[in-house]
Amino acid sequence: MASVAAGNARTGAPRAPLAVVAGVLAVVTAGTLLLRTGILDSGYWIDEAIAVGIASHDLVDIPGALRRDGSPPLFYVLLHGWMELAGTGESATRVLSLLFAMLAVPVSWWAGNAVFDRRAGALAAAGAAGCPFLTYYAQETRMYSLVVVLSVLAGASFVLAFLHGRRRHLVLLGVWLTLLLYTHNWALFLVAGMGVAWLWLWRAGRVDGRDGVLVAAAIAVLYAPWVPSVCSSPPTPRLRGRRGRYRCGCSAYPARSSATSPRRCWRSPWSARSGAGERATRCGRWR
Repeated sequence: MASVAAGNARTGAPRAPLAVVAGVLAVVTAGTLLLRTGILDSGYWIDEAIAVGIASHDLVDIPGALRRDGSPPLFYVLLHGWMELAGTGESATRVLSLLFAMLAVPVSWWAGNAVFDRRAGALAAAGAAGCPFLTYYAQETRMYSLVVVLSVLAGASFVLAFLHGRRRHLVLLGVWLTLLLYTHNWALFLVAGMGVAWLWLWRAGRVDGRDGVLVAAAIAVLYAPWVPSVCSSPPTPRLRGRRGRYRCGCSAYPARSSATSPRRCWRSPWSARSGAGERATRCGRWR
């Protein structure tokens, strides 16, 4: 820990003013729009249509609808609120994912700078700005760009809490991991990996055992209400046929009572207007 702190304290040149750093980050973040807005208005593929269908339910009904899908509710709740503001068209719903992908740039800079130094922060921000994964999922109405942001925050807080001794990050680590668990089930693998890393550090005498136990207990309590849904959710239903992007015809149910355009409608088992067990029907292959 001392060597890390000493390394962070070393500086061979004047540090750039924070205003300059913020300006550069703003330019780089804005520049990612050139990479990540090319197909915002293309047709939904089926997982996106399912996501918008689930989010079109009343807010209190979303957790129940997700028991048939298997996903945690956080992204769908955020998408529900976003749709109230921005609408249900392809571009409108994908902007939420785009915003999280843009947020990943300054978050990555903060993580690299906080854990190492500004050079590491710059490299991390550049990686987030040019990451093909983020470019792809910034243009889909799915939760993966949010997963990236929360994972970076959680990883940085883990290091800062247990290796740099910044105890306030114990609370932040619990917050990021809880939000991540309520965003995607893959977060269970990250939590497990961090648990293994913490056990290794504890056995090596590098961390206080009480801190890790308290963080784990808090996360377990906060995540407990969703555990029955994870354990009981059936396999996610899929439409048969090759993956593709779909636009649904006029026979499909609208996402909202006021939505009548073929560009903004679909029919799925998860739609707020579809019956129980009903499958998506008469959807035209768009590409």
